Amino acid sequence: MSGAPHPAAAGGAQAEETALRDAQRAETDRLLATRLDLTAVLFLVFVGGSVVIEATQVPARARALWLIYGLEALVCLLAVVACRVPRLPLAPRALAAALASTLATLLSAYNASVGGSVERLAMTQVCLLTGLLVLLPWGWRAQLVVAAASFASFGLALPHLFTSDSLLVSVLALVTGTTTTTWGAFFLERYRADAFLHAARQAEETEIAATLARVSETLNAHLGQPDMLERVNRLVVESLGCE
Repeated sequence: MSGAPHPAAAGGAQAEETALRDAQRAETDRLLATRLDLTAVLFLVFVGGSVVIEATQVPARARALWLIYGLEALVCLLAVVACRVPRLPLAPRALAAALASTLATLLSAYNASVGGSVERLAMTQVCLLTGLLVLLPWGWRAQLVVAAASFASFGLALPHLFTSDSLLVSVLALVTGTTTTTWGAFFLERYRADAFLHAARQAEETEIAATLARVSETLNAHLGQPDMLERVNRLVVESLGCE
């Protein structure tokens, strides 16, 4: 049966594929933990700027503004610190999704408490979702969780918002933002995984080629000598990292 792969070879290939995907997942978690710091800083900087502007223009909202902003800063700090705790049960992407969902909910809570406009809240949520898609390599599942939290908090805040004839347009904008960012995260996740696997396989092929070249050089240099096989054997053992 020449067409059927050997069971041992198939099992080895599957184990190698699993190991590569585990390595890619670990690398993504490491990158996500680093990017989470940047995401928190950028969020606090830009939202802090809007807080200062609005508190200056509408002093009556200053207390609610600073209260919500303080809570946002607190959850950002907790998430960043939690990512540095060794052996924490929650993975970095779970922490990032929890942080982003909380921030989306707090944005809706503030607008509901001051009777903000529905257009402004929709725009704010779409900006948050888009920024998360670009900054965090967390995959479509985490993006979907945050999109659902954003949409749900928007719906809960809606009765307390100032609405106009653009209500349907605002809702459509938010639906569009949640849908496109989730699909975008899906395609980015696939691209990153394929790129990682391709780079890993290419590095492995390069290493094999280099080993074969060294073996060939050893054979040519010691051809006919009594210790030739011993030298080649030692080189192969060192290359494979075995006893």
